[in-house]
Amino acid sequence: MSLPRFLLRQLSRPDGWFGSVTAWLLNRSNRVANERAVQALELQPDQCALDLGFGGGVALPLLLSAVPQGEVIAVDPSESMVRRAERQHRRAVAAGRLRVMVGSAEGMEVPSASVHGVLSVNTLYFWPDLAVGLAEVRRILAPGGRFVAVVAHRGHCEELGFQDMGFRTETPEFYAEAMGDAGFTVSVEDVAHDAVLIRACPHL
Repeated sequence: MSLPRFLLRQLSRPDGWFGSVTAWLLNRSNRVANERAVQALELQPDQCALDLGFGGGVALPLLLSAVPQGEVIAVDPSESMVRRAERQHRRAVAAGRLRVMVGSAEGMEVPSASVHGVLSVNTLYFWPDLAVGLAEVRRILAPGGRFVAVVAHRGHCEELGFQDMGFRTETPEFYAEAMGDAGFTVSVEDVAHDAVLIRACPHL
């Protein structure tokens, strides 16, 4: 069943009066995928993790718990979601444990080779330029770092009507191949009946 265009726009960039509702929906539907993705990052307590396109922010507490002596960076194109995350995690922000910023995969104000794990759940469909975004992820990853993405199967995206908004509707194999072309070693595993987890490590 295709979603209304208004809701499809909200999925890619929650904003306005409906943004909080979209955030709740995203957190509910993406919770399990985010839990699996955070586990797959295999972070150490003093490392730096980045949630790229954090949306409702369901993974932020998980990442903060995974790096109790480290730092979490949260990047999202929606100013509404950034303000929401800052309010919900004001103590972590004040303590310097969480840095929240407006941005996109194609350009992050993050130093090169400074992040040990990058997480992105159900966002690759919305990246305007996948190759540029993957190159940027590779740039910010430290040696031995890891990029974990979760993507839905192509049929599920088509059922939701992603193509009507110009969003990407590709197979998980397409994304895995794109990551390989960007200089990553890739492995793919099922995370749910309609989605897969892609684990990518930069070539040495």
